[in-house]
Amino acid sequence: MMASVNEYYQQMEKTGIPKRFTHVLPPNEIEYKNWLVGQNGLPPVEEWRDRMYAETVKLLKTMQDGCKDQWDDDYWTAVIESKGVESPTNGHSLFSRCS
Repeated sequence: MMASVNEYYQQMEKTGIPKRFTHVLPPNEIEYKNWLVGQNGLPPVEEWRDRMYAETVKLLKTMQDGCKDQWDDDYWTAVIESKGVESPTNGHSLFSRCS
């Protein structure tokens, strides 16, 4: 296990990533999640969930002026429902508006 850790640290050093970011998963986060669920005998995470997560992270990074609701509920509800998944929102916004 230590060999694997040292290899990971070397890879981080080559790419200029400080060790303090050891537990930050991107850009391999999706690959890691799918490996992790596979280790537990579960199917990979659905592609639409990965897209929704990536879009959420991108949105959070671009919020320079504080918290505001810029989420396209209709688009993501359509994506979720097209995959045969019952909408988790029950008619409510995916995100609460910030006050």
